[in-house]
Amino acid sequence: MSALQKGRMASQQFPTQNGRTVSVVAMSSNGTALPTPLMSYYFNLPRDSACVISVNKTRKAPRFYDEPLTIPAREIECWDQSRIEEEARTIRTQYPAVAESIVVPGSWEDLYRYFDAHDLWLQGAWNLWAVIDELGYQNQKMKCYSQKIEEIRNMGPRFPLQPYEQAMINDFVEGWVSFMENRLTLIEWDGSRDILQLLSPVDWKDGGIEGLNQTQADFLRDELTYWHGHWRERYENPARFFPTDQWHHLGGKYAKKDSLPGPKKRFGMLCLQLLVFSQC
Repeated sequence: MSALQKGRMASQQFPTQNGRTVSVVAMSSNGTALPTPLMSYYFNLPRDSACVISVNKTRKAPRFYDEPLTIPAREIECWDQSRIEEEARTIRTQYPAVAESIVVPGSWEDLYRYFDAHDLWLQGAWNLWAVIDELGYQNQKMKCYSQKIEEIRNMGPRFPLQPYEQAMINDFVEGWVSFMENRLTLIEWDGSRDILQLLSPVDWKDGGIEGLNQTQADFLRDELTYWHGHWRERYENPARFFPTDQWHHLGGKYAKKDSLPGPKKRFGMLCLQLLVFSQC
């Protein structure tokens, strides 16, 4: 298979049983190979699509592409985890109700609920997929976290902390982990020292948690340990982003498993060798 050029995209499609859009491999402008949907994906946006984030952002109706000549030129970078989290945080801050409703996507078409064709094209469907996946993942974890807190509250007098004490510590931890440098510190913690030692003197003072008693400190320790597990899992499994049925359609070195049998496999590999590149 010939090397992919930066900023250009393979336009060969292989059919799927469920009829959804499959991925092709593209090379971003910063040299990262990434999956991206076919060009038809940007023209097939249903007219009744919600596009809630794009609509909220522009205060206008969703933008559609009807023909190739209406699509502007672009150069796509592959967003790193820092950019993905920044974009996710912006959406959660500006559109909290939308953010709380987001679930982990399962196909490219799921992005039509959040973005119009214009945003999907110019910002990159893969980048926006990663942002929505991040928000959906956060929502899953927050639901588990809320259930845990509710279980603690239901313990009533058996649990020695008062609701205001729990709220104080919860608010501190949620604020503390909202900063990337703190999350990285938490991720790198290996359990060899007390997790409370990750907090700086400034954290204790500015966070309003100086002078905690032993019970409060134990609760803070449990909360930090919970978020350590959350963020470590996220950073150790970044490849879970993309649609699950995509890579094996590409064959060759990109395949997780080569499911193209006999003549179809040979035809598929021939098509891959004869890739037609179109300008992004």
